Amino acid sequence: VTVQDNRIASAEHHALDVLRWQRLVVDATGASGREAVLNRVRVLLDSALLAAEGRMLVVRVTLEGECEAHADLAESSEETLNHVRGVAAELGAPDELWIESVVVATLPALDLEAMRAQPGAIGSLIEALERAPQVDEGLKVFVADQLRRADGALPAEHPALDIAAGRIP
Repeated sequence: VTVQDNRIASAEHHALDVLRWQRLVVDATGASGREAVLNRVRVLLDSALLAAEGRMLVVRVTLEGECEAHADLAESSEETLNHVRGVAAELGAPDELWIESVVVATLPALDLEAMRAQPGAIGSLIEALERAPQVDEGLKVFVADQLRRADGALPAEHPALDIAAGRIP
């Protein structure tokens, strides 16, 4: 801080920390496998390490998104942690970068083709959604009225029941 005439004339930032903590969220959406996710981790860790300005960096990594790698990542959290720590070891010396933990919050990628091919309610629902992605509000009221009059005459998987119940937007 520079003071002139009993007033602050200017202020200059000086980082005084010796250690930086960071939460790093990695979007794994669409990643085809573990290596694809680790490549995304590598890019973000490299940027975080540069932003740490030579200070020790401790990182908590969270993996998110729908991806084919979900089963591999979630199968063993210890193994996933070790893989991420391996990436970190490639990027910096042990006194520069430490992975505190890895949270696997990914989801399995949905295979709509396989779901559409399923017999029963799931396949019927997907077909109904694809046939009528936008159902008019008046049609919903009409279908609901007709279903009340039919008094349960339709099978449980009939798409009209989904429309009446509001499960099709």
